[in-house]
Amino acid sequence: MNKSDAEALLRQGIELYDLGRYQEAIIMFDRALALFPDLAKAYYFKGIALYDLGKYEDAIDSYDKAVAIDPADTNAWYNKAATLAQIGKNERALEACDRLLAISWDNAEAWILKGIAFYELGRFKEAISAYDHALTVDPRHAKVYYNKGIALSDLSRHNEAIFAYDKAIEIVPTYARAFYNKGISLYDLGKYNDALAAFNKAYELDPTISGYGITAVSFSQNRKNSVKPMTQPINSLNMNRDILISGRLKEFHCSKSEDMKTLLMRLTSPLKLTRLLLMPGFTGDCL
Repeated sequence: MNKSDAEALLRQGIELYDLGRYQEAIIMFDRALALFPDLAKAYYFKGIALYDLGKYEDAIDSYDKAVAIDPADTNAWYNKAATLAQIGKNERALEACDRLLAISWDNAEAWILKGIAFYELGRFKEAISAYDHALTVDPRHAKVYYNKGIALSDLSRHNEAIFAYDKAIEIVPTYARAFYNKGISLYDLGKYNDALAAFNKAYELDPTISGYGITAVSFSQNRKNSVKPMTQPINSLNMNRDILISGRLKEFHCSKSEDMKTLLMRLTSPLKLTRLLLMPGFTGDCL
């Protein structure tokens, strides 16, 4: 078995991958493994290519083979966990995260992924704890504060959620989604003027975020002040599934005769947490 020849084929596979030629890259990785079956990195990179082809189960199998050869490969453990979470197998994703953290306790990305898996399982307090661990490692990670804010909001801990969103905004002042979700928590606390300001800022930063939060607050303010409600219907909301935390807000029209309470329930829903399932990048010099 010639390891150096196998590594040369692995490099060629990586070059093909970088060109977006994933299927050809997999062929090169398989050729490398045929020469040297214990080349863990070939299984690792093959897993990444399979993931990008949407072959998630095959990718997981490839990562399993990588860690069987090299149990200390934190990247392979992370990618396995990320792929499991991607297909909704969050309990198994947590197990993979724990294996990774047993090797590298201060791996912020593993804690973030663990928080996401906990969140998807409805275990919000454990998600918050995982995010806090990540923040002890990397206190300048805006998306972690954002995700933590969503979990706090789902526990109706809105003041804490607002603090988390503010931390995210402090780090990334143009974080439109953080402003929007801050507006939701302010709205739930009855702080309509502050909520409206947050919604307006979100829309100013990212016009693709619908103005329905602004309209909802305007309805609430008008009703409270006994002012004639706004009658302009809200246009169809064509929301991307990665944005909303609730599937109930897909595409609808608001009729003028709709019950106010029902309307406001429909118009206020936090933007979905941003998934941090980013596959680690690689170059030829990481062999």
